Amino acid sequence: MDEITSINSLQTLHTINQNNQNINQAIERPEPEQNILRLPPEILLEIFGHLNGANRNKCRLLSRNINEEITSAAQVAVKNSEELREVLDLFSRSQLNQGIDSIIFNGDDFTNNDFSILPASLRELYLNHCQAINDDCLMHLPGLQQLQYLDLCSCDKITNESLFHIGALHDLKDLNLYACSDITDDGLIPIGLLTELTHLNLGNCFSITDEGIAYLNKLQRLQRLNLEYCEGIGDDSLDSLSRSVNLQYLNLDGCTNISDDGLAFLSRLSNLQHLSLNGCTGISNDGLAFLSRLSNLQHLNLNRCTGISDDGLTSLSTLSKLRHLSLSGCSGIRGTGLAHLGGLLYLQYLNLHNCLNMNGAELAHLSNFPYLQELDISRCSNIHDTNLGCLRSFQQLHHLNLSSCRNITDAALIQLLAVPQLQYLNIQSCHKITPAGYDAFRICCERANIKLESPIML
Repeated sequence: MDEITSINSLQTLHTINQNNQNINQAIERPEPEQNILRLPPEILLEIFGHLNGANRNKCRLLSRNINEEITSAAQVAVKNSEELREVLDLFSRSQLNQGIDSIIFNGDDFTNNDFSILPASLRELYLNHCQAINDDCLMHLPGLQQLQYLDLCSCDKITNESLFHIGALHDLKDLNLYACSDITDDGLIPIGLLTELTHLNLGNCFSITDEGIAYLNKLQRLQRLNLEYCEGIGDDSLDSLSRSVNLQYLNLDGCTNISDDGLAFLSRLSNLQHLSLNGCTGISNDGLAFLSRLSNLQHLNLNRCTGISDDGLTSLSTLSKLRHLSLSGCSGIRGTGLAHLGGLLYLQYLNLHNCLNMNGAELAHLSNFPYLQELDISRCSNIHDTNLGCLRSFQQLHHLNLSSCRNITDAALIQLLAVPQLQYLNIQSCHKITPAGYDAFRICCERANIKLESPIML
């Protein structure tokens, strides 16, 4: 009864606190301002464009947000040629003396001529998933010399010809060519001349090989590069990329031709913070030894790297800044390697999903990670009720996935209620949990504000 009273008291305090927060938010953000700022930018422009300079200055004094809406450059979204021309005409008649900063194309009803009238002031252009975009459309890009962001994700009609037009955009900083499947190595020649580029997405560009990546070795400002599922690249590409000394993010998911030799080249990237090697089945424990040199690494994804085992985890113990470690589907992991990761003191996320040979008793080594916040041990069928007692000592653990842990029973649920900060729990397909046990546990979770994923086939 004392526990129930305590929970009810906490819920009452939470309700009072939430009401106070709602009142404070209403005071800080008056409703009239909220209403006007919900209007689309082009409508706001029309409204403020009819005001003379003195009245616009008075509007600026009403609030900081309104001031920002008046003075900042606008972002507009258009669905077809007619909308584009209406918006451009509206801005040309406006008295605000500002240009369009960003345009989002949200449809396919555009013509080549529409791109010839885009304003020279444009800094961001979003064309992702526009199936009408082709090389003829993009021949007008060199006129947009202030463009810094260009999104062509899934524009599968563009070819290398478009990339030579893009190569004339000398101030471009962010380029998204994800799933532009007709791009080949030759198309990367002009991209390699964009020396201001900091972000480049070439994911799912299947025809790119080591030869094409070599053209990128002059991109010294590059910080983020996505090459996921570029299956034609291998170790030579990583040799070329090792010259990009400012690289912080690298995604190599599904690049199955990468081996341990390639990871030796990556070890030169001292600023790398995020590395994803999901499905790189050609790497082994020897390759992980090279990763130990990446002292700034914070995020490491080794999902489905079936060539690594517990012995390889020893090499990761020096990565003291690591916050996120994912080992899903690594069938060689049995858990003993967790004992060697004591150096990962600040680890917050650990994914052991589908590590089918994981020994539940080895979960005791999780005590090496006192700041752990999210843990996924789903589909680890060798985990039993008694193995979960160690989770009670985690003061920051708030997300726990136990789905398809088929040896967990009602007895485990009592231990899970003792995890102090738990907010989310998944026990789907834990078939030894009884309907009665689940119903009682669900009530306890509601009282403790724990989100519980509904089980399947109890």
